[in-house]
Amino acid sequence: MKRFIYMLVGMLVAAGLLGACAQANEETPTMVPEPSITPFVHTATARPPTPTPQPSPTAFIPVTGKVNVFSLNMRSGPGTVHGIVEVFSQGTGLKIVGKAAGDEWVLVEIAGAEPGWMYVPLLTMDADLNTVPQVNPEGCLLVVGKVEGSDGLPVSDIKVALFQGVGETERRTETVSDAEGNFCFYLPETSEGEWTAQVVGYRCASRIVGENCQFSGFFRDNGVAVVELPQAAPVVFVYEFPAAE
Repeated sequence: MKRFIYMLVGMLVAAGLLGACAQANEETPTMVPEPSITPFVHTATARPPTPTPQPSPTAFIPVTGKVNVFSLNMRSGPGTVHGIVEVFSQGTGLKIVGKAAGDEWVLVEIAGAEPGWMYVPLLTMDADLNTVPQVNPEGCLLVVGKVEGSDGLPVSDIKVALFQGVGETERRTETVSDAEGNFCFYLPETSEGEWTAQVVGYRCASRIVGENCQFSGFFRDNGVAVVELPQAAPVVFVYEFPAAE
């Protein structure tokens, strides 16, 4: 009888333990791994930069002027060695559309005529030549050179002549050195032989002159050079400054 009671108690204890284990298993959740998250970085679409407005190039407006002498020759090129194409009387209106190096000759347009070249000192103009573009005449043979001081710096505003022959057969043209000391002659492309370049004058704006518009130095080689066409090397005139006292 006692053995039976012990067996019954044992069975009840075992059943209780199994129920507790089953309940424990039901209450313990199964761990499910969280899904991996790939970071996402939002990249904004780059917008092209707003273009900076560029100013439109200013169109050149021809300078107007008039013939200021009784009659004035229009030539086929910048210089007196070029042929005369027409003659215009005083007061004739014109438009200046270009200039040659040295600012001594300008390309002009006159109603009823082909464009041609005129000498600046014989014109009156409504504006400064600084606004006029420099052009290279077609069909010309170039003779170039430079004026500099004994200090190696350029000398501007020096008048240089280029000529061939003497007397009635002389062919001659002139120009002025620019801010860099450079000068240029435009000869007809058929020009040939030996020519002479010579310093023949200056402007008071040149750095070689004093307050009284006089200079006390001198040009080496008397300011004369021989040029054989076609030119092999630029002409160089050197002004020798006086020795400091």
